[in-house]
Amino acid sequence: MKKFNLTHLLFGLIFITSGAISSETAASKKPAVSSKAVKPSTELENSSSEPQAPVEEKKKALRGTYFGLGPAGLWNLNSAGIAYYVTGGYTFDLNPVSMKFEGEFFGRLGAIGLVGGLGVSYFPNILSSKDLSPFIGFDMGYGTARVNGGSGVFEQWVPAMVIAPSLGVQFFKNADVSLELALKWGFFLASGNAGSPSYSLLKLSFYFH
Repeated sequence: MKKFNLTHLLFGLIFITSGAISSETAASKKPAVSSKAVKPSTELENSSSEPQAPVEEKKKALRGTYFGLGPAGLWNLNSAGIAYYVTGGYTFDLNPVSMKFEGEFFGRLGAIGLVGGLGVSYFPNILSSKDLSPFIGFDMGYGTARVNGGSGVFEQWVPAMVIAPSLGVQFFKNADVSLELALKWGFFLASGNAGSPSYSLLKLSFYFH
């Protein structure tokens, strides 16, 4: 009887030990739970509903260069007929006003002129459309003109301040490349031996932004 009880006790201990080992193995196979705290849904809702400051878009100015040419008429320079005219410069356009630093050259036979200065143009929004932008302009600078010698007139250089109103229209003003057709009248504020030089012109200009 004593031997029987010891045998049963031995088998019981083996059964208990094997059960404990199997339970520990199963527990070690369970996935680990992340220790990071999950953000409450209310906090997510509050963060998403917070008002964001509006981003203000700054109006950018169009900067670029331009080149123009056309026929011109010269007065009080002792040169009759049609002269040639070229111009070029740097533009700074902030609608509805644009500014430009420009240089001009005109001439025919012995009569020539050089002018450099600053120009301002105004584009009325009420008259402008997507493809067509009329404008009025005013240029001021300093230049010199040479009076053609001959016919009783002596050759002479006339340096002076120059003013020049203009009127025209730009096509595709805000595009990378735009065109301009304009009339311009320039007046030298000084007098030579043939009078005060002046010029008028019709020019076609190309703007590159």
